[in-house]
Amino acid sequence: MKLEFVNHASILIEHAGVGLLTDPWYKGPAFHKGWSLLVETPDDKVDALLDRVTHIWVSHEHPDHFSVGFFKSFGDKIRTCSIEILFQKIDDQRVADFLRGETIGLRELPFGQSVPIGQDLRVICVKNEFYDSALSIRSSERHILNVNDCAIRTKAEACDVLKQVGGTCDVLLTQFSYAAWKGGPDNHAWREEAAKEKLNNIRIQADVFDLSIWFHSLVS
Repeated sequence: MKLEFVNHASILIEHAGVGLLTDPWYKGPAFHKGWSLLVETPDDKVDALLDRVTHIWVSHEHPDHFSVGFFKSFGDKIRTCSIEILFQKIDDQRVADFLRGETIGLRELPFGQSVPIGQDLRVICVKNEFYDSALSIRSSERHILNVNDCAIRTKAEACDVLKQVGGTCDVLLTQFSYAAWKGGPDNHAWREEAAKEKLNNIRIQADVFDLSIWFHSLVS
């Protein structure tokens, strides 16, 4: 199983003929021009990347994860390559309706169910709070858990996720930065406290999920 960092929260996982891309946001601002990427990914590199992709998982509808601009810019490529979008099955159909309107293939993932996406790869989508979701990606030899922006702050919350995905993981993809307003440049104390809280969350997750490797792509 091969992992490749692309940008922000976007990782490419390749295994046994499957190329699973996560949360593609590569260009332009998000959150009403409140966020921007440190480095944008050029269109030609995105186009070449999509030649290796069979599935795209979108964790939730925040614009730094579900980028409308990406799907508008590369819709033709996604359709030509028959790339299937994976998204949580929820009552709110705004994301699903947008993708259907763009005639892009969509598979809605029921929470807690193991779904095959190839000969040796299965995924389980796990709901978190109001709109976030995590994804378990399991082959016969490796288990990757992408908790992304999910708020897993306590041992009990981590144990609940562990139970849903069926065991510990080899690689954890998790948020390592506070992705929110923390009082501006003069409020050092607030930012330091937020950083300590984030590090503690990672410590809890690493302990419960029983791994020694963690990695995430969030850049704010």
